[in-house]
Amino acid sequence: MQISVVIPVFNGEAFLAEAIDSVLNQTYQDFELILVNDGSTDNSLKIMQNYAAIDKRIKIISQENQGRCEAFNRGLNASKSEWVARLDADDVFLPNKLEKQVDFIKRNPQTVLVGTQGYHIDKYGRKLSLMGIDGPFTQSEYETYLRQNKPIFFIASSVLMRRDKVLAVGGMRKEMLQAEDLDLWNRVAEQGGTCLKIPEPLVLYRIHEGSISTRDYLAQRMYYKWVRDCMIARRSGQQEPSLAEFLEIRKRRPWYKKINSFRKDYGKYFYRMAALNYAMKKYVKCIFYYISSAIIHPEHAIPRVIQQSPMHFFKYGIWII
Repeated sequence: MQISVVIPVFNGEAFLAEAIDSVLNQTYQDFELILVNDGSTDNSLKIMQNYAAIDKRIKIISQENQGRCEAFNRGLNASKSEWVARLDADDVFLPNKLEKQVDFIKRNPQTVLVGTQGYHIDKYGRKLSLMGIDGPFTQSEYETYLRQNKPIFFIASSVLMRRDKVLAVGGMRKEMLQAEDLDLWNRVAEQGGTCLKIPEPLVLYRIHEGSISTRDYLAQRMYYKWVRDCMIARRSGQQEPSLAEFLEIRKRRPWYKKINSFRKDYGKYFYRMAALNYAMKKYVKCIFYYISSAIIHPEHAIPRVIQQSPMHFFKYGIWII
């Protein structure tokens, strides 16, 4: 079973070599690696060319800058394998990631997409927090997600997906901007088969000054909600709302629903900031953010702390996000 690994790259020279090495060093070696240079102006292309010169499994595609959705779609269309994995240029596969996913698919042949848990890391590669703790991990959980119209979230760099299923829905939609991955996973789920997650961290998801998850978390939350409403509309046989229509509907909500939404968004944001400040050993800020999160969104902040193993937390300083 060959896998095509697609890495979209735009000015990724800082971490690109580490990302490529993490693919080349996999315990599972039957893959092709497609590097899509999305109009980089730094040293990214040179790094790609250096690797391609020493490994014939590496293919480079260059295009003018069109954004990460179009870059991924370009790599997807150029791929030759039945299964495609995505890796962002600042993230890292752990060594047995592909092997464990292939084994999982062989045991669960109905699977069309499989993700994993992961760790947030900083720019130095230090683990900050555990992510991807929510399911679905089993067939019954997956069916519950679908029945309740609950969006299925996967770490973008963790997914291994059936190429034909992704092509059937047209790949990623760039209009979804910061939630295009969530949009894709849930459109794939509607094509049949099962989308599951391995309950083990097998990827490292880097947070740094330039990452979207650091810069635009609250804006990203808004796009997630739009994707969710589009998903519900599709599954109800209705037309998806445009972004303008979605924003207008939200504007007309009762005041108490607006306050509750504001509370939940900032509660999650403060919890995330508490975890990051703990990892950076800024303990006063950590306490401030955690107390703020626990006050305004206790149903999010408190269970996540309770879920953590005290031994694991104090030994590694890993929070659950």
